[in-house]
Amino acid sequence: MYRSAELEDLTGSALVLVLDMGSYYWSGTLKDPRSWAIINTALTYGITDISVWTAGNAGLSLAKLAHVANRRLLPEQRLQIHAIVDNEVAPEIRAQLRLWQCEVLDVFRQDSPVLNPDEIRGLVAARLRRSRRRLEESSYWHVTDGWDGVGLMTYRLIAAQVIRDLSSLLTATASEPINLVLPVGTGDLLVGFYLGLKDCEQAGLTSRDSWRLIGALPDGANILANIRQRTMHGVVQERGKVSHGGPPVMPKLKGLYTPLAPCISRIEKEGAVEFVAVTEADQLRAGRQVLCGGIDDGVVAEPSALATFAALPHLGNSTSGRHGTKGHGYNSSQRTVIVNSGLGVLGRPEEIFLAAAMGGAAF
Repeated sequence: MYRSAELEDLTGSALVLVLDMGSYYWSGTLKDPRSWAIINTALTYGITDISVWTAGNAGLSLAKLAHVANRRLLPEQRLQIHAIVDNEVAPEIRAQLRLWQCEVLDVFRQDSPVLNPDEIRGLVAARLRRSRRRLEESSYWHVTDGWDGVGLMTYRLIAAQVIRDLSSLLTATASEPINLVLPVGTGDLLVGFYLGLKDCEQAGLTSRDSWRLIGALPDGANILANIRQRTMHGVVQERGKVSHGGPPVMPKLKGLYTPLAPCISRIEKEGAVEFVAVTEADQLRAGRQVLCGGIDDGVVAEPSALATFAALPHLGNSTSGRHGTKGHGYNSSQRTVIVNSGLGVLGRPEEIFLAAAMGGAAF
């Protein structure tokens, strides 16, 4: 975690901290602590076949860790990652998954976005039969976000540590809550941080209402819109602000199904989280602000990770500000922790977006 003087100056905020999950070694994304827990659990219980529905980062993170672990295992103990991808996953992402010895299984489902664990098990079993292997239930594990269990635990532990340590330093100095801004795709990170915050409150390490969870979503197709059974139609669901523009380039957050949907719905009804939807214009603005900050203030982030930075202007209490434009407000008394989910595997549209945000030609 580090302090961003540039974002403080840009927004006029009292404090902006970045929780950088891009510094993990394997995939450079938030998926790595989750993958570490999955691989170690698999080794402990004799799991050899692991399936995951992925937009790229979750599969790559698991594949890299499994690749290293396999070098130290007997042939019958080695781990095989089965990456389930749909038709929106770019060919270059599929190629990188295969390079790390991932089995890539295609799913084309135009009729329904729902992920069915039984169907995934059937796909894996069919692939294994091609190599004259049989899928053993005792050695198979489906670890898509929300089904694995250990992902929530890792994020919960990280959240508890961050909230515990910062609460002792920050909450005594001001009365306003600290904003904690997270990207929301499947909701694994959000629910984990919600539980970590509750743990700290119950342990007396922070007071109730000292923190405000804010979920950043891509405008248009996102999990919250599906949970609410309606679309957001370009409206930012936070203090009635409205943002206009095209859909952002956020393939890692663009999803309509998660087994954590009931949890997200309950958290929203409790009023425990506020949601902000960001447009392509918000995302491009954020990219130009944080990607080109140089060695002092530059942030390493993929387009989907820019969601949290793009949400910053929508956190203020006013509709205009010293640095903001109409519809984008800043509050000088705010203290904000931004989660940067990192820079993982990229498809061509993501590369083009990053080139545009950094003011260069597509690479």
